[in-house]
Amino acid sequence: MSVTSKPVVTSPANVTSKSVVTRRRVAKPDLSHVTNDLFVTCKRCGRAFVPGNGSQRYCTDSSCRQGRAAERKRQSRNRKTVPVTTVIDGKNEDLIATVASLYLVDGDTVADVTYSSGRFWRKVKTENYRFLASDMIPMRPGVIAADFRHLPYRDGSVDALVFDPPYIHSPGKGMLKDRYNGRATTDMITYADIMRLYEDGMTEANRVLRDGGQLWVKCKDSLASEKQRWSHITIFGMAQELGMYPRDLFLLIDATSPTVTTGRWARQLHARKVHSYLWIFETGGYRRRT
Repeated sequence: MSVTSKPVVTSPANVTSKSVVTRRRVAKPDLSHVTNDLFVTCKRCGRAFVPGNGSQRYCTDSSCRQGRAAERKRQSRNRKTVPVTTVIDGKNEDLIATVASLYLVDGDTVADVTYSSGRFWRKVKTENYRFLASDMIPMRPGVIAADFRHLPYRDGSVDALVFDPPYIHSPGKGMLKDRYNGRATTDMITYADIMRLYEDGMTEANRVLRDGGQLWVKCKDSLASEKQRWSHITIFGMAQELGMYPRDLFLLIDATSPTVTTGRWARQLHARKVHSYLWIFETGGYRRRT
């Protein structure tokens, strides 16, 4: 019966007719295009096989599987990605961009509670995150006016919080009066006052961070009353008291730092510190990263 013949009348006799059924089964479709989709060629032995997934390139033969492992090793050696290291040579924006590439995920809620003019984020696409900028005295439109010791965020609502209070203490000098809103905030305070600001700010950060959230703390060691003040160690102790895990510690070196004198002393008694630190603490203690 040709394709253009009259349709078969549906009767009991026709339904059970062997001739009709036989002719329908004999007609075989062209499966060449389907075969091309189902089978792939093993990259090692050249044999066609049905892959277990779309990316499988080798058959199940043991020698071919070894070839697959060898290829992965070659790809790993040829990978161009530069690993993130703990030492960053550059500016604050270089440091933050590097750390963000390692620790932030698109969609994270990120709060910078000492935003100032926003220099930290010059090389980061903040639109990829739910970005919250605040400062005690905002310098730019859209920045929330808030004391980092009393933030307007709910408990456990932030994924990562960046904390960089002015850490230069200058009693009697007024070195910060024209920088970082120093005249109205931290100018003329002592080293002990600076450390109390860190403690209060980190305590408040611990409140607004979610369980497993990150606190990024910028700091720098200094001298006070002719004694070395290892601020990054003191801040580490504060984080331990809050139950935080020290996930990472970055060292920022600015090779373009201006030349400085020995200060008010006739001869230099201590090495000048041309580096600063960025601690990465996590709330809730240690847990394996996923």
